[in-house]
Amino acid sequence: MGMQVPSSAYFKRLPEAMTCPLSGSYAELWPGALHAAPSAGTAPAAPIGARRSQRGPCRGFRELRGPAPDPTPRPEWGRAVCMGYCILFVHGLKKLCAWLNRWGTTALTLSALLLLLLFSWKTVKQNEIWLSRESLFRSGVQTLPHNAKVHYNYANFLKDQGRNSEAIYHYKTALKIPTPLGLFGVRAGPVPDRLDAHTNATEMKRLYPRHASALNNLGTLTKDLVEAKEYYRRALQLNPQHNRALFNLGNLLKSQGKKEEAVFLLRDSIKYGPEFADAYSSLASLLAEQAQVLAMMGQTKEAEKMTNHIVTEEAKCLECYRLLSAIYSKQERYSKALEAIDKALQLKPKDPKVLSELFFTKGNQLREQNLLDKAFESYKVAVELNPDQAQAWMNMGGIEHIKGDYVNARSYYKKALQLVPNSKLLKENLAKLDRLEKRLQEVQEKDQT
Repeated sequence: MGMQVPSSAYFKRLPEAMTCPLSGSYAELWPGALHAAPSAGTAPAAPIGARRSQRGPCRGFRELRGPAPDPTPRPEWGRAVCMGYCILFVHGLKKLCAWLNRWGTTALTLSALLLLLLFSWKTVKQNEIWLSRESLFRSGVQTLPHNAKVHYNYANFLKDQGRNSEAIYHYKTALKIPTPLGLFGVRAGPVPDRLDAHTNATEMKRLYPRHASALNNLGTLTKDLVEAKEYYRRALQLNPQHNRALFNLGNLLKSQGKKEEAVFLLRDSIKYGPEFADAYSSLASLLAEQAQVLAMMGQTKEAEKMTNHIVTEEAKCLECYRLLSAIYSKQERYSKALEAIDKALQLKPKDPKVLSELFFTKGNQLREQNLLDKAFESYKVAVELNPDQAQAWMNMGGIEHIKGDYVNARSYYKKALQLVPNSKLLKENLAKLDRLEKRLQEVQEKDQT
């Protein structure tokens, strides 16, 4: 006798998850039901294919009406599952205790407590992983040693910590691990699952295109320039729009004097990473060097035009303002030179030596305009920032020399001479100062007689 087919009223009460699973059917839930005799008062069942064509994509005997349930996981579902496990465990333990004698109940209770203690100990040990970032990354490598992503993340952490040799090892390990399609979770299964896996794979490939970032980071850690260049080029072969690799390769070529190719790469770095400020600064510095060459060749007009164009694109180009100041000073346009230096000072560079150089240059421009008091103050700030600024000490001595304060002038000259003991100009200035003091002394003696 075949299995009795449940009535259609029964199917109305079934939840939709049972009557219409993603890849299931009524036939899968009750095998043999299609061949069983129909219940009394019901019409013969149509073939399943006909039913599917009549009822749509749902392969059950009856399609329930009403809105489809929301498949999005909710936090309360997880809590409900945990509570359900606890209730089932306690209920089962109670049932077992009811069936066993006193000694069996005691043994079962002790076993349950031991199991609880073991799981608690495991939880405590597992929580130790979260005590630090390093333990978390190391745990990922230990748990998934064949996963390239965890090696890459751990290498990034080691690189930030300055542990370069370890970082290089994990970057190279990440590069050795193949990335087949299975890594992204694409497998056989229901259509919605395959679509989600395909979307996930596409996203992973977009974010992590065969370790281009790992190759770039390896290049930054490698001391061999030839090897570093090879890593950058391999990274760009995998991802031609990797703005960091473009920037690093551009800087490397810039250091090797290949400036035209460096400019091209740095422009691409800005194109694909417009928020990357270092690329702007590096490109502006490179173009400023080219403008400086023009200025040294006497082509000051061309250099000025080129530098002003750079400033319009990168307003924070410190070297550009310094170069403009030098160009204007060479053209004897001292007010414009002073204006350019003031703009450079507004950028507030953090390096005290650079800041000292700017105040020294400002003092020079003020001195050219015969604003000696302001020039002296600017030189004073320069030596406060960098006491080794010998030229500033000498210029301060020169200003005091001109003003007739020979004592202070000698003091400043001697400080400069300590820094550059072979300076002929300083020795000449001190000799002039000696002659002036001697004449002054002779005049004073004559006045007394």
